[in-house]
Parts: sequence; structure tokens; C-alpha cells
Amino acid sequence: MFVFGVGLLVGPAVFSGTINGSLGVNFNVPTKNGVTLADTTLLADTLSPTNGVCTGDFCVAAGSNYGPFTLNLGTIANGGGFSLSSTSTFGGFIATAGTIMQQSANFLDIYLTGLYTGLPNPGLVGCGNNSDPCDPSPTSFRASWTYTGGSLSGSGTLASPPTTVIPEPATTTLSGGALVALGIGLRRRRASR
Repeated sequence: MFVFGVGLLVGPAVFSGTINGSLGVNFNVPTKNGVTLADTTLLADTLSPTNGVCTGDFCVAAGSNYGPFTLNLGTIANGGGFSLSSTSTFGGFIATAGTIMQQSANFLDIYLTGLYTGLPNPGLVGCGNNSDPCDPSPTSFRASWTYTGGSLSGSGTLASPPTTVIPEPATTTLSGGALVALGIGLRRRRASR
């Protein structure tokens, strides 16, 4: 009897995982299309990491710059067309959802979520410690801009896993008020039967 064996040649296992960490970024020369931030619908710029403001897997990209971006506030619910790509091949972020947290004449605060792909991380403990890219990871981007004296400035933070958004006190009050009104309306409706 003859026994045939089939051998598989398997290369070294590639161990990657999700990204864990955060990276603070500054806007280099932000531009807006409105007179103030209250009537602005488009923002554009390039980002550079804030020196020393990083944790975990993102620290490898701390010396990198991200290419130009445009953010369309009219379509922010779908990510506003916002994406970042590292010029040093540390990957990039594509927003798929978002919201305007606060918008006034002098201040704009936004929150985006999406996927960060890439970020090889040689020499650091984490998903890319074998110089392999990390798995595409859910990531948030929280950013704000201030417009004072004709000057626009801003900063933000990429975070994986995404940070949670805490509603503004006014939003919580409005939501609570709506629930109370709904309860009163239901009580009146039952009482009138």
C-alpha cells in the first residue's frame, strides 16, 4: 500500500491586529469658504502631528505629515468627504460618518468616525510590531477650529478605538424635556379614554 502525503509550504505567520492609540494633529494653514465659521460649509488644509502628543501605535507616525484634505459640512453625516493620507506611508483615515458638535461665528467642533488603514509600527509593541500594517481599525477624528481677529486655527485628535461623544448639556436637557413631554402626552391620552 502506498501512502501519499501532501505537504503545504506555509510562510511565516503575519500577526497584525487593530490599532490602539491616539495622535494629536495641528492644522497648518486652514482655509474656509464662509465669512465666519457660522456660515462656513467647506474647510481645507493639511495636517501635521503635534510633537509629543501621541499614544500607542500612532506614535510611529508622529514625525509624518498628512496630505491635504477637504471637509464638506453639508455632507458631514456621511463623512464630509474627509480623508487623510500619510506622506510617509503610515496609512490613512477615511471618514464614513460624522456630526457637527458646535458651530458659531468663532468656533467649530466636529466629530468623525471611519477606518484607519495601515500604520506599520516597527519596534513598538502593538499591532504592527513586525513591520506589518495593522488591520483596518475603527477610528474617530475630533477637531475644532477657532476664528478670531481674521485668523483661523485649529487642531484635532485621531483615536483608535474611537472616542465616545458626550452630548452637550443643552442637548441632554432638550432630550430629557422631549421625553417628559411625551410622557405627559401619553398620560393625558390615557386619562381622556
